[in-house]
Amino acid sequence: MARHAGHKLEPLTSTGNNYFPDGSGYDPMSVAYIQVGNGEETLLLRRNRSSIEQPFNYEIVNGRLLQAEPSLEIQADAISKEMKLHFSWAPAAPLNEDQISFFIALFRESVCAVDPCSAGASEDSETDENVSYCELSSDVVDDLMGRCNRHFSRAELTALRRFIDGHPKVAT
Repeated sequence: MARHAGHKLEPLTSTGNNYFPDGSGYDPMSVAYIQVGNGEETLLLRRNRSSIEQPFNYEIVNGRLLQAEPSLEIQADAISKEMKLHFSWAPAAPLNEDQISFFIALFRESVCAVDPCSAGASEDSETDENVSYCELSSDVVDDLMGRCNRHFSRAELTALRRFIDGHPKVAT
């Protein structure tokens, strides 16, 4: 109150639109952009602090937060790493790097055909406020397996299906 003595004070209410450029709202040091309003005017605040011992500092900045349309993407790097290092392909032989890259391309094509608004998020990311995960629908899995059917052997298809069933989430 001492910092604002002589200023007109009024309550502001969050509009629910927040943005964390570093991804995590759980990090007490992360910068946040928070959209607030007083019933007549909407403002954008930048929240930060110089150290954990200091209180948050809020400043009004020019701009507005726009709600981006949701989009779907696969975790290509994580999928590739899991397929190369951790997944047991038995009884099939492990896929080589080109085959894994091709599978990921087919997976991306299947996911791109899905309406992001219909893919309801089932789990939030622990590291990025802007990311959540959704489960693959049986239609997407069937489409992906159909795409793979023309390019992989029966044993590889069986292993790929086991891989998909064991990793059913995609990032949104």
